[in-house]
Amino acid sequence: ALAALNLTPACALLKKPTPLTQLQLSLPAAELNWPARLELGGVKARGVLQSDRVIVTNGALVMQHAGLRWVAAPAAQLAEQLASARIASSANSIQKGAGKATIDVWLSDFNIAVSATGDTSVAVSASGAIRCANAKIASDLAPAAIVLPLNSTDPQRIAERFNAAATKVITTLLT
Repeated sequence: ALAALNLTPACALLKKPTPLTQLQLSLPAAELNWPARLELGGVKARGVLQSDRVIVTNGALVMQHAGLRWVAAPAAQLAEQLASARIASSANSIQKGAGKATIDVWLSDFNIAVSATGDTSVAVSASGAIRCANAKIASDLAPAAIVLPLNSTDPQRIAERFNAAATKVITTLLT
């Protein structure tokens, strides 16, 4: 009890952390045009994207955004959004027969990039592989990448740019 009383004034001196703003990925399922007989395999990401931190890159320098975080790692959010899009498309179409394929997605970039001039942009890139039901090997999809100008510190604007970039990248992969 005496130790607790002695530490109380020290705790009062500690600065409380600033609350973080969390961003959530929200893709429009209707715009993705999920193919009728395509199943979602896995969604994976490179190491730096496997946390809930919003990553900022400046050349070879990789940083974490001071005030923003994702509600979950980008790959986990993307997997949830793609699963929802797949379910929405299968509810709207009748799937006949066999011949299903599976898509695996690899997320390479999902970050804010800072250019040499100091301008910021949202960079999203992914690649994938399609496995047909009876095939022994997968067919690689061409990588899709998009960079959208940002130049804003508003969390809502940042989330909107990530949503737009991710939607374009995934639509390209699905096409």
